[in-house]
Amino acid sequence: MVTVNIKKLIFPPYVEDLESQNFTEENWTEAIEVWDTNLSLLLRLQDAAFSKQMLQNESLHEFLGTFLGTRARSRNVKHIDKREIELDKKVLAVLLRMTESKISLDQPENSTMLVNELYIKNVISVPFLLDLVITYGKSNFTHTKKILDNITGLVPKLMQDFEIHSITVINYIKTIKDKFVEMGEKGYECEDVNFDSNVHDTKVYLSFILDIYITLDCLFTVFKPVVNIFNNEEDESFLLKIKTFYDETIPFISKLISENELNDLNILKHVLVSLAYHTLDACYFNPLGFTSIEEDNFSFIKFDENLNDDKIKEILASMNDVIMCIIELSPLEKPVQCFVDAPLILDMEIEFDLNGKLTKIKNEISDGYPFNMYM
Repeated sequence: MVTVNIKKLIFPPYVEDLESQNFTEENWTEAIEVWDTNLSLLLRLQDAAFSKQMLQNESLHEFLGTFLGTRARSRNVKHIDKREIELDKKVLAVLLRMTESKISLDQPENSTMLVNELYIKNVISVPFLLDLVITYGKSNFTHTKKILDNITGLVPKLMQDFEIHSITVINYIKTIKDKFVEMGEKGYECEDVNFDSNVHDTKVYLSFILDIYITLDCLFTVFKPVVNIFNNEEDESFLLKIKTFYDETIPFISKLISENELNDLNILKHVLVSLAYHTLDACYFNPLGFTSIEEDNFSFIKFDENLNDDKIKEILASMNDVIMCIIELSPLEKPVQCFVDAPLILDMEIEFDLNGKLTKIKNEISDGYPFNMYM
């Protein structure tokens, strides 16, 4: 640990080397050396000095925000440079230590957690956490989950912030869905009118909705408590919103896009299937005492045997209602091809062995509760 008092470490804002025409390879090499060196010094500081830098160093705040924001926006770019891989690791280490650090106030007996003060300063916020889960949620599931758990455990008000953001996100999804439907219906009525304009608009809206759903999938995968905020709608569950978009809106999109966007549409379908499954998992499977290994879609392990019988019946009834509703609203009467024209429920079955997991629940805890998909 560094014992000397470093007055201030300077962190230039993060920018990717290909993002700016005025950013040369030499500039990039110098910048990454500064980031790497100063992050190493930061991590070697004793707790009090580390907390002081985290709390007072505005250049560090800007670096962390721009790093996570840039990486979140460039999620498809694979960073294979050893220097960038090391930078990834050090930023994650800083964030993890940040969530476990205390700061002393006027008296030694008075202390507070660093993340509380960073939340007050708006360094930690919902957008910051969303960029975090997009950047690290899939590649570093365990550490990202620990960071989210630590922060929300120490700053309960963040759950209220997530609730406010959930309303905005759901409204965005509805607006974009309605726009796709409108463009699709106009396309059916007069095929050649504004075709190029529709293709352009579809590309833009497809990019928007893909960003939204990828963000939610990363968030729901890493942080289960937030899922019920989104799925707690009085008019329609979030699961049914996903089902409607998948089964009814995507066919409109497929008729509007050019061949260049087919890959994005395929990614969107896989993301929605994953999002729907993680919604089921957080709202029903996990409360029933089952969990999955994140790297294995087919794993399903009983981890909690001490569940209240009345609570089990309540969860089972709710789960049965939503699954049966999805099945009844799904076109299952004709032959389909997975991830081409199959409904959400069938693609979820293929990707996550949904029927096998429901059967395991039925056999282990539900005493033959009457839900059954295909058997």
